[in-house]
Amino acid sequence: MRNVLLLADRHADGAWLQYKISKVRPCRFVSIHDVTTDIPDIGLIVADVALDNEVLVKFLRLALERHRAANTPLLCLVKNKTHQTRTQAYAIGATDVLLADSPTPVLIRAITKLMDPNDRSADTVPDDSDEAFMLRSVHEAGAALTDIMDAAGRDAAIAPDVVAAGAASVLEACRRFDIRAWLDIVWNYDDVTYQHCLLVTGLAAAFAIKLGFNAADCQRLTSAALLHDIGKAKIPVNILNKPGRLTDDEMKIIRTHAEIGANLLAEQGGFEDDIVSVVRHHHEHLDGAGYPDGLHAADIPDIVRLTTICDIYAALIERRSYKEPMSPDSAFAILQDMKGKLDPDLTAFFHNVMLDCRGGESTPPLAQYA
Repeated sequence: MRNVLLLADRHADGAWLQYKISKVRPCRFVSIHDVTTDIPDIGLIVADVALDNEVLVKFLRLALERHRAANTPLLCLVKNKTHQTRTQAYAIGATDVLLADSPTPVLIRAITKLMDPNDRSADTVPDDSDEAFMLRSVHEAGAALTDIMDAAGRDAAIAPDVVAAGAASVLEACRRFDIRAWLDIVWNYDDVTYQHCLLVTGLAAAFAIKLGFNAADCQRLTSAALLHDIGKAKIPVNILNKPGRLTDDEMKIIRTHAEIGANLLAEQGGFEDDIVSVVRHHHEHLDGAGYPDGLHAADIPDIVRLTTICDIYAALIERRSYKEPMSPDSAFAILQDMKGKLDPDLTAFFHNVMLDCRGGESTPPLAQYA
């Protein structure tokens, strides 16, 4: 079966649409800013890009030049079907135009019609309310992350209510389902930073729930995890998304993200000190070998220790175009080997979260954290 190529300018919307399209056709999501990914055997291109933005339209045109072969149909999703948006869509070569917020059956029928007019498989949509709930939760968290990173990149104010809403979506999903469901969806994000941030946030939420935290502490830790890499919004994309090993100079640039992110939040105000501490110190180790401040054990609060464990574990199980994710058991073994760097009690209890990544029986919460 031929692939649907989804071109979008927002990572959260791209992942959500990819899920819906994948119900009936193999679908690959590529950002319009991605100039490296090649998708074989494309039978349809779906473009979800703001056509009233000249810069984004330029990037879309370049993406179409790269991926679109002769006679490949193009479905443009638009926010409203005005004369202007229709004209712009057809000007870039659209075969058909559809409202971006169309119900899933309408979208599926449009895709089916363009790829195979004789296929009637999309006339009914399966009932998958649980899966749809999880997808909505990931979509909402991803949309919040998009707004957060966009604001940080523009030196604009980061809305605390957006952070709180994104964290609440993650917590609700992790209370209703085990972490495996969250990971399976987040792994579809092609963007390195977005995949990592959403993995860490889901792991942190699951960790807090397993530890028996009260609602306020669950919300605080999950919000901190969602924000932990906000400083990467100021790091050049070619360094962030580099597929190979970073040079020493590139690593120095990457390591500035913790301080940059904390400064952004501190200068803006409106965020708890614990959250700012997570953003600044999530790469600190108990033995003082971390960065940016070389803190030792007594100076590293529990909320930072928790996030650091989730951050390292997420980096190990992430999926990349150039590598397969490490298995949960292998990733946890590395955490265990980091003696003197990670909190031993919390690392041991994180085994419960790891078990949920592959299925297993948990132990009771740690009394000192519950």
